Amino acid sequence: MTTAILDRLLNDHQNLKRVLTVLEREIAKYDTENSDDDDTPDLSLIMDIMEYMHSYPEFFHHPLEEVAFDYLEAQKLAAPSKTSVIRSDHDQLEREGDELRSLIRKINFGQPVPLDQLHRAFEDYAWHMREHMRKEEDLVFPLFERLDEASNQAILDNIQHRHDPLFDEYKQEQYDTLLERLEQLA
Repeated sequence: MTTAILDRLLNDHQNLKRVLTVLEREIAKYDTENSDDDDTPDLSLIMDIMEYMHSYPEFFHHPLEEVAFDYLEAQKLAAPSKTSVIRSDHDQLEREGDELRSLIRKINFGQPVPLDQLHRAFEDYAWHMREHMRKEEDLVFPLFERLDEASNQAILDNIQHRHDPLFDEYKQEQYDTLLERLEQLA
């Protein structure tokens, strides 16, 4: 049985994976020598993606997980050892995302950034992001299937509801290009 919490978190993961795929394709364009517009990295798009990949997890996704993990632990449905691994990943992903965003900002301001440094920072970030989502889906998300509607509501009542600035009906214009690129992938 799926629950409102589980549905929302899984949907977030699907969306984050899609956005990460677009970022991966844009970063890979830095290796192309072709001057064709389709092979030129869209720096504005990359910056929007990095802003989204920073903001959405920090202000939307991870706060929901934190409240849900606290609830699972309080109800003795999850051992803190399981959730602590996930919680520490959040900090590592933030640091790696900050490093990648810093490199992207340097590129935006015309500062030289060695390609191997950019690719290494992206690969570390992308690998950890995908591994983190896999761990959550394998270790913790199945525990949400045990929650009844009252438990789901208790968790939801303890978070501030915010709209996804990319995928909700209240999306921000800032992400229009990213949304178009995601629709091209579908």
